[in-house]
Amino acid sequence: NWSHVWGGMTYSSFLLSNSIYNSHSFGKWAYSSPLSTIELIDDNQIEDITIQLNNRSKLNSRHTLEFGFMYKRCLTKFLTEFSFLTGDGFSTPEIGEISESGKQSSIYFQDQLSIGKFFKATIGLRISKYNLTGDNYIDPRASITYAFTDQFTLKGSAGQYTQFLHRFSNNYMIGGKKFVWIQSNEQLKPISSRQFDIEFQHENDYWTAGVSTYYRKHNNLLDFSLLVKPMDPYKVLDEGSEKDNLPIGSGNSKGLELFLHKKTGSIHGWLSYTFGRTEHLFPDLNNGKPFFSDYDRTHEFKTVAITSPGTW
Repeated sequence: NWSHVWGGMTYSSFLLSNSIYNSHSFGKWAYSSPLSTIELIDDNQIEDITIQLNNRSKLNSRHTLEFGFMYKRCLTKFLTEFSFLTGDGFSTPEIGEISESGKQSSIYFQDQLSIGKFFKATIGLRISKYNLTGDNYIDPRASITYAFTDQFTLKGSAGQYTQFLHRFSNNYMIGGKKFVWIQSNEQLKPISSRQFDIEFQHENDYWTAGVSTYYRKHNNLLDFSLLVKPMDPYKVLDEGSEKDNLPIGSGNSKGLELFLHKKTGSIHGWLSYTFGRTEHLFPDLNNGKPFFSDYDRTHEFKTVAITSPGTW
């Protein structure tokens, strides 16, 4: 990580990062009649290399310009070995390996507008190029903050986002991992989402209270499979056959959050309550009717309490 102040009004930072994720699964099942053994081994790996350059320049008392460039290379590997050993020693192993290298190049810029202490707005745009689809992706974003008084504030934001890595949820009939990571390609388009939220906040020296609502719409979700072996989804995407076994759907999330923060006193902290719904819609599942996602949480309550007895 490198950063430099070019002058009183311009700042730049350069970031180089690398991360590696590994997941290994092994399963063995023995059957007495007929005498046989099934072994299943699968490995999933993600290696990410990111180069990012960010710049920030204060143009005048109202406008601050931010712009930058990002290059990301994501390498995913999936290796599976399936063996069926009969009682007479006859084995039928199946070994498969799929590697995919996705390269994403992005440029972005945004303008932070500030008019006094009562109004602030940020308007930006991100443009990305992804090699495995050959397409360009344009993601606009905007946010505003308007202070009616020193204590009452209205906040809102809207934006479009693109994700090029899918977490594939499966129901394999003979074991394997619950989740497998798959990169987007020409057949499996990237996940796109549009997000909107608005918040009203009241703050003084003792309390901060807020209420917010949000809505998010997702497209190109890959969540369920009727496949038999862990290698099958990669083969379908690689060979372009049996696409019906990879149903593509959409989804939406919406909810309301209440937030309260106590800043002072012998006991202080915060609590929040969220009422939300996350639904998926797949034409080939549930008779084409929406259903709750596996990570839906209709009611969620969180609280933190902090106290300082003596010098502790």
